[in-house]
Amino acid sequence: MPAVPWTRVKLAALLACAGVVYFYRIDRASFGASEAYSIFAATQDSLRAVIAASLSFDPGKPPLYQLLLHGYLNIFGASELSARSFSACFGLITTLLLYQLVATSVSDRAGLVAATLWSFNPYVVMIAQWARPYSLLAFTVVLSMYTLWRARRAATPVNLALLTLSLAACLYAHMAGVLCVAAAMLVIATDYFRERKNSIAAGAAVLASLVMFLPFLTTEARQAHSLLYGHWLDWAGFPHHVSAARILVVTVAAAATLGVALSPWSNRFRNGRAVQFYLIWTLIPALAITTISLALRPLWAIRYFVPSLLAGSALAAICLDRLRPWLRVAVCTIVVLGFVLGISIYEFGRREPWTLMTVLIRQEGGDTQPVFFEKGSIINAGGMGTDGFPEGYYRVPFDLYFKGGAPRMVVDSSDPEAARADIGAAALRFGGAWLISGKDDVTASNELPQRGFLIRRLMSDRQTTLYHVIPLNPDGDNR
Repeated sequence: MPAVPWTRVKLAALLACAGVVYFYRIDRASFGASEAYSIFAATQDSLRAVIAASLSFDPGKPPLYQLLLHGYLNIFGASELSARSFSACFGLITTLLLYQLVATSVSDRAGLVAATLWSFNPYVVMIAQWARPYSLLAFTVVLSMYTLWRARRAATPVNLALLTLSLAACLYAHMAGVLCVAAAMLVIATDYFRERKNSIAAGAAVLASLVMFLPFLTTEARQAHSLLYGHWLDWAGFPHHVSAARILVVTVAAAATLGVALSPWSNRFRNGRAVQFYLIWTLIPALAITTISLALRPLWAIRYFVPSLLAGSALAAICLDRLRPWLRVAVCTIVVLGFVLGISIYEFGRREPWTLMTVLIRQEGGDTQPVFFEKGSIINAGGMGTDGFPEGYYRVPFDLYFKGGAPRMVVDSSDPEAARADIGAAALRFGGAWLISGKDDVTASNELPQRGFLIRRLMSDRQTTLYHVIPLNPDGDNR
């Protein structure tokens, strides 16, 4: 029986360790608010309803993740463990595929280093334990990189078809897939200017992926416009005006990126082509997000940099591969130990309020008292705070855990006087009322009746606060 190559043993050990980290207490916390919308969409009765719910309540994200999760939950159920394990599985497959990509383009040793740097990154651990589309996005990105690398080397029908399908899947996984298509086209453009014979075939495969995305293109464009010029959630900063300084910064960065991509320097040293390939995949998505952030509104959430983080792990591995063995081991050990510390901090602080909230409401005997939610998104911006969630952003996660018969009602935080009247009247009628607020204390207090009422702030967790409104007497003044 032939001996198992030592590299395979190391890779198996790496995947086993990553699996332990990804699945460790994965079901400890209740679903977060954003996760609840994933579950809400994925547990609809039909595929058409899944798509409709995804587009209505999870804008900017094509429905591939919710559709796949729909099938997965139909088999394994909709618990925290099963829903999050879907992302954890994609996390492990992404690690394996990243190893294969870097091993093919550079070396087995570099592949192991890249897979290690990626798999134990605290952010990667977070998305692997999160019922959101980002672990799927990472998988489709690395699959697109791998199939592009293969198609550039051998433009066989199979390789070209796999490139088309992987990029199409990337587009349907997340809006950031557009950035990956741009990176792929720039890689192919560099090949074309160097008279590589496979560049035209690979370019046609990329264009074919765009054709496959045409059925969703209009919806994607409409959602992108709404997200950039409206305001749905808290991840986007406030809009700002374009300035000459910002235009100059973006122009210089774009020129530098094109210079790196199109210059012939990569032919002059070992693994130069691989370095240029990963540089393009690192710089193009990061530059696009930076441009939007400077020109329109800040989009600095790290999850949108997934393509850059993947390629950056490969770049770091190539650099470490050039070090002396003892120095490479020392650097990797220090980095991984830092990652372990980051993972520990993340796991220690991981919590969600919804299970505790339902317990508190039941303990207070408020199962039949109305629960009020604030219309619209978590925060107000530019007078558009009530768009997108007419029943309140927190309604879906609350309903996921609270099964009592308490009426659900909504108030408009932009009209505090009406909110006070509605909450006060309901509290008088039912002997009490609840407000689940995502606003700051000042805004929330303006929504609550004061005279004649006892206001109890029972819990506050990040952006979520639970208030109990209790009338002091039947004739209390709720102004």
